[in-house]
Amino acid sequence: MFLLSKIRIQVYKLILLSLFIGFVSHFTNIETLAQTQADFGLSVSPSSATIQPGGSANFSVAVSKIGNFNSTVTFATLSGNGISISFSPNSITPPGTVTMTVLVSSSASSGTYTITLSGSGGGVTRSASFTVVVPQRSFTLNASPSSVIVNAGTNAVFNVSVNGANDGRATVTLTAGSKLNVNFGASTITTPGNTPMTVIVPANTDPGIYTVDIIGSAPGAVSQTTSVKVDVRATGDFTLSVIPEAISLPAGEQAELALSVIGLNGFNDLVNLKTDSKLKTSLSRSTIIGSGTVALFISTERTTAPDTYPVTIIGTSSTKAGVIEKRVITIVSVTAAPDFTLVLNPSSLESSPGKSVAFSVGLTPINRFNDVVLLDVKTPNSSITANTSVSAITLGVTANVNINVSANTPPGVYDLNVIGIAGGLQRNTIIKLTVKAGDFDLVLSPTAQSIVAGQKANFAVSISPRDSFSEQVVLTSSPQNTIQTSFSVNTINSNGTAMVTLSTTPTTEPKDYLVAISATGGGIT
Repeated sequence: MFLLSKIRIQVYKLILLSLFIGFVSHFTNIETLAQTQADFGLSVSPSSATIQPGGSANFSVAVSKIGNFNSTVTFATLSGNGISISFSPNSITPPGTVTMTVLVSSSASSGTYTITLSGSGGGVTRSASFTVVVPQRSFTLNASPSSVIVNAGTNAVFNVSVNGANDGRATVTLTAGSKLNVNFGASTITTPGNTPMTVIVPANTDPGIYTVDIIGSAPGAVSQTTSVKVDVRATGDFTLSVIPEAISLPAGEQAELALSVIGLNGFNDLVNLKTDSKLKTSLSRSTIIGSGTVALFISTERTTAPDTYPVTIIGTSSTKAGVIEKRVITIVSVTAAPDFTLVLNPSSLESSPGKSVAFSVGLTPINRFNDVVLLDVKTPNSSITANTSVSAITLGVTANVNINVSANTPPGVYDLNVIGIAGGLQRNTIIKLTVKAGDFDLVLSPTAQSIVAGQKANFAVSISPRDSFSEQVVLTSSPQNTIQTSFSVNTINSNGTAMVTLSTTPTTEPKDYLVAISATGGGIT
């Protein structure tokens, strides 16, 4: 009995040992299988999140290693329904975690979204799901335009509008975040409504693109954010130039120069122009908007002293960024005025009534004079007329002038005024015309007589006129010691005759005597 029991105990031990050995062997097989399987696990924490429109949330994605899995797991970037997902890093070798960022756009519709995340690596793809809740918005926030280009020193203006969701009404308070100064026309708006937003750009603002974040907040509602861009360019400016920068101008003449304004960096303001100089200056117009060109006139007098004269042109513009002033200088070298003199050949004239006489007119240039000179000859009365062969002369060209003296021109000396005109310059010279009263011949008849001492001899003295001579003639004789001369009349007309008597005395020495009879009239003897 005892032996049987003992045997049974041994049998049971054997059975238990056999079962234990079998169990251990089965467990070892399971462990070996687990050690040889390559896989990974994927989980998301938290499993759900509420994200406002325009907001974002971070999730933790845990990747566990199963077996001898040793590959890199890569996550795909997901997007849809206004929801976008990104990973940091985008891949990982398990075990480990990555950060998953879920971004909900401001335009995303409200609702509950179940999103399945997948990761792939080593030929294995695993997935996990999580939930994103986008709540209903109580208002929407917009700004227009989305971007503005301005110059430093000016302002950018936007329109900010708010509208109630589902036709609801909300009182929205506006704030802004930016490196630039921002002013709202109204900082609180009841939907629907809008207000201007002014972005102030100081003159010293560096060029670049600046973001202005506009935030709308309402009690019990989700804050909304929208952004605009301000593209700041360099401050508007302008250049001022004059062409040419230096000129040579003879005294008495005028020059025209070009004055140019060129706007820079979008400059389009009013530029006021003025000049400063000892010379006479004027502008075709005194203002330019933005860019343009005006004519600058510089005038000199013939009395302007030869010298160097600066002409300063000043351009001034009052802009939003302040007053801009530019100066430019052109140098005017005034030279002696070109001039001329008239040259007459001969320098004086003689004529008689009814006769003509001629002279020539040329010119001598002074200070590079090279203009055309118009000629005119003025006579003192209508009985003397002048005709020129040409109406104008230049260097090397002369004009012939014929002077006609009418028959009734009184004898005398006349001044003929010869005038030359060129470019506002007039030069005069006088040529003297002597008009003689014709001429005459003195005739004596007889020319010789023989008498006895104490007797008288009579001669006839006649005037024979030539060239319309019509003047009276005065008779004279040369004195002799013992012979006396007497005239029947001392003055005779141009065609008259007088008797001259030569008287002797008994004591007159016998010999030949020569007595000279003279007649003077019309300047002729």
